[in-house]
Amino acid sequence: MLLSMFVSSASPVMVQECTGTAQSKQLNSCCTTDEVDGPICTPVYKLKHSRRKPYSIRKPPQMSAQDSTLDFPFLRDPHTLQVISQSKVFFIMRGLPGSGKSTLVRAITEAYISSIVCSADDYFFQDGEYKFDASCLSSAHEACQNRAKAACNECVSPVLVDNTNVRRWEMKFYLELASHRNYVVIPLQPKTPWRWNAVELADRNKHGVDVETLKRKVTQFDDVIPMYYAWFLNEWASKQLSFIAQYLLGECAQRFPAFADRLLQQIHISSAELRQAHQHSGDTSADADIFAAVLRDYYKSGKKAGCLVHCTAKFCGCGRAVGAKAYHAQPKVQNSMGQAFMLEISSICFSPRTIGARVKLGEDQLSLFDKPEESDWNGRQLSTATQNGTRKDGSPGARNYSPSQGKKSKGGKKKSPKPKEDNTVFTENRSESPSKKGFEPAFTKPLAKLRGRSAHITVACGPGFESRETNFDVLRLCDMEAAVPSSEANCVDVTGGKARYFDGGVCCVYFDAPLRVNTIYSGFY
Repeated sequence: MLLSMFVSSASPVMVQECTGTAQSKQLNSCCTTDEVDGPICTPVYKLKHSRRKPYSIRKPPQMSAQDSTLDFPFLRDPHTLQVISQSKVFFIMRGLPGSGKSTLVRAITEAYISSIVCSADDYFFQDGEYKFDASCLSSAHEACQNRAKAACNECVSPVLVDNTNVRRWEMKFYLELASHRNYVVIPLQPKTPWRWNAVELADRNKHGVDVETLKRKVTQFDDVIPMYYAWFLNEWASKQLSFIAQYLLGECAQRFPAFADRLLQQIHISSAELRQAHQHSGDTSADADIFAAVLRDYYKSGKKAGCLVHCTAKFCGCGRAVGAKAYHAQPKVQNSMGQAFMLEISSICFSPRTIGARVKLGEDQLSLFDKPEESDWNGRQLSTATQNGTRKDGSPGARNYSPSQGKKSKGGKKKSPKPKEDNTVFTENRSESPSKKGFEPAFTKPLAKLRGRSAHITVACGPGFESRETNFDVLRLCDMEAAVPSSEANCVDVTGGKARYFDGGVCCVYFDAPLRVNTIYSGFY
């Protein structure tokens, strides 16, 4: 059966073993195969999981229907409990003393028996008695950070940091730790009705914090808005998606020589020069393997830390983006934090700039999806990288980005802002069209005006390009598909689907059936 992240019992994506090639060696190292007459094919979902066992969970905690203070998807939704138990998740508690953090932490540890709690308060417990000493506060937080770091190094999940985290800077260490260790971060506040009532908090907290101190902390409490909200794939699924894309990239380079030449042109080398160099070195690998090896080295992940990939729902810029605060305040957004969603990856798009996995969003996901690029797109817009780095031959060059962008120059004029990282997932219309003789791709309906069409996962980027470039590549591809619909004449068979080459080094692989992948909705901070 499909492992937790690619959860489709009928996943169509196959990785075909080509005996004697570099690709087959890679597949043999991580696939199980069945002997059959002719080529050996292996469903991607048979790829071996990492050695780490899934985290243990109990049944959802029993609670009354009226107990809204524990109404969180990761406590009540069985699907979400299962997905989180098979992912690396980092809960960061936020709340004033007496607001109900301990009750919430206890519910999480009861639901996930493999969880670990890291709290600065633990430093002050001696022989079961709490003895607070303000002079040791720095040492207490250092001990808490060391405990969290050790848990992440051992891939323990979930990790819960049970501190007040009133200000954003207090969360910084844990946010960076989780990002570099490939954990999905879920900031968490109690839903108790008295969480902002200083008088009641003073009566309820066990540490003797007075009313005046609590009133001051209430006014200091930061409303932390993420850089973006997204659906995050877990670590294993992120690596598997990258593997699938790299394999299909090599296959497309083999099937479309013009595509391979265009991508090699991007790195200033011709296919003839590449073959000549390998002949001189005595390398007898097939051309397709040579191309694939070079191109895999060309495309690098667009993510600065960690390897998790995601589908962006809304870019917020930590509250600076247009509409970010309104989006952040929506009950739907807040109630969906930490919830598991299944996305459908319908195709993978390759361009000289990026590799993007296109995803179909369901109605629940579309209600969380907010991309102004779609409504602003006019079919003629160029990405910043293309505008700033176009070569003489018309091919887009690497971005020459200066750290001073977005700041005011000496003359007082404001420069263009730095492009924000934007990783979304691809949306396709899977509605069945009338059957015709011969092959008809699944995505024949034009997407040029369809809401959600720019949803994608940025799998990798070429040097000098940021993940936000995938946005523009996807929107251009939608226009190309609308201008010249796919047919049997312009598509070829590839592993798991059909591939079509467009002008300008753009190639798209359409899966016969979508890859289904579990994700966790949260923010990147």
